[in-house]
Amino acid sequence: SDAFRAMVSGCESDQRATRTAFSILNRQLAKRLLAHRTSVIDATNVTPYARRSILRAAAASRTPVVAIILELDPALVIARNAARAGRVVPEEAVRHQLAHLERAMAPGALDREGFSAVHRIRTADELDRVEVRRSS
Repeated sequence: SDAFRAMVSGCESDQRATRTAFSILNRQLAKRLLAHRTSVIDATNVTPYARRSILRAAAASRTPVVAIILELDPALVIARNAARAGRVVPEEAVRHQLAHLERAMAPGALDREGFSAVHRIRTADELDRVEVRRSS
C-alpha cells in the first residue's frame, strides 16, 4: 500500500493519498487474481472493511486467501517502529492500529471472513525467523 501511496502522491506516508492508492491497489489485485497470479498485499488491514475488497477479489477469482498476522506484544511493535530507518509511524497511530487488531483477533473472527488459512506470528523470535514460501 505504501508503494501505491507513493505512486499517487510522491510520498508513501501521505495519508491523504490512501483512498486513491487503495482504489488502484484493489483494481490491480483483481486483475492479477483473474490472471491467476500470486499476489501479496502488504498493509495493516486491521479492520474487516479494509480486508473486504481483498476477500471479494479473491472470491471472484476463486483464489484462496492466506492472512499473516503480526500479533506481537504492543511494546515490541512500538519499540521496533521507533527504531525504523526512514519513516516512523506516529506512536498514536500505531496504538490505534493495535486496538483494531485486538478486536480482529477475537476467536474465529478471521475464519468467518473467508480466509483459507490464518498464520499468527506472536513473538520477536518467530518474526525474525519467518519465511514465506509458495507451494503449488
